[in-house]
Amino acid sequence: MSDEPSEHEHEARDAIGEPRCLTCGYVLSGLPSPHKCPECGRPFDLDIASTVMTRVPFMAWTFWMPALLTAVGGGVLGSIFLVFAFGNWGVSVWFGAPFAVGAILGYRVRAAPMLLVLLSLVGAAGFITGMVSLQLAGAFCAMALGIIILAPVLLGLLAGWLLRRNLKESRFSQRSWLPVLLIFAALMGLGLVERLTDSPNRIESVTTEGVIAAPIEASWDGLVFYEEVTHPAPWILRIGLARPLSASGSGRRAGDIKKCVYNKGHISKRITAVNAPRLLAFDVIEQQIGYERDVRLVDGSFEFVPIGDGLTQVRLTTRYVPRLSPRWCWRPFEEIAVHTLHDYVIEGIRLRAECPRPAVIALRASD
Repeated sequence: MSDEPSEHEHEARDAIGEPRCLTCGYVLSGLPSPHKCPECGRPFDLDIASTVMTRVPFMAWTFWMPALLTAVGGGVLGSIFLVFAFGNWGVSVWFGAPFAVGAILGYRVRAAPMLLVLLSLVGAAGFITGMVSLQLAGAFCAMALGIIILAPVLLGLLAGWLLRRNLKESRFSQRSWLPVLLIFAALMGLGLVERLTDSPNRIESVTTEGVIAAPIEASWDGLVFYEEVTHPAPWILRIGLARPLSASGSGRRAGDIKKCVYNKGHISKRITAVNAPRLLAFDVIEQQIGYERDVRLVDGSFEFVPIGDGLTQVRLTTRYVPRLSPRWCWRPFEEIAVHTLHDYVIEGIRLRAECPRPAVIALRASD
């Protein structure tokens, strides 16, 4: 009599399926029994039906969804703690938290490398969405973060994947959850170190130059007498940054207060120096435009220089104290934002100088 299973027995075995881990669905055939699942560590005994399952589970989402929610939620909550408990706006928030997001995904998700990379991108997008939803980042910062956090998320993914490989065959009974807690603990430790070693950022300066096809006196009038900003703003200002709408108050004498209204608030300036028609300098005495966590505006100036043939060079300078770090990372984006705003302001001055309104001419004649 043959020991080979009959065709009927083959069909019955196929219908029942291979023994699998109750927690993760790992196929347990060929493993010693009783033993622990080599993937998740759950004990099983092939002779005890209640410790295994034989159906093929439809549970693909369980391999990535819990880890994704843990990674994104933990990264955002960790950032909130770092910001409000430690006052950090530096490496721990913009590099440490994204690294933790990637590390948790790499450690907790068992999937092909391409799927892991895809999930890390989803995790990065979820982290940015969470920061924007909690108003810890604006639209422009969100675009910058899409570039800044990509590398730490991918590095964290690799570190988590290597950690899972090293612990997979170990007998460490808490390997399913303890490494995740240690990742968050390391993030908090980084935040504490950053808090203790943090030093105030220095004042930085951004200058933008432009040329106006008008004499220096007309260019000066285009700055001093404007009230409403009517020309269209560039797309960056429309979707992500504060842009000026109007101004009130005089700016012709030292000590004058000029209030500039923005779409997200206002800035009040005290004129500190006037040398018409060449120089107007000011201090920022009030700032409420939604970026108080990012920068503190200090002062600025407008300089006008005649360059011949009825042309005038205008030089707009803004000085500010940055609050985001590391500086090598955020400075390029800040310069893009400030230059864009400067270009918008200079364009407004140019339009008014090259096409002066009769009311402006009358006001100047009455001085």
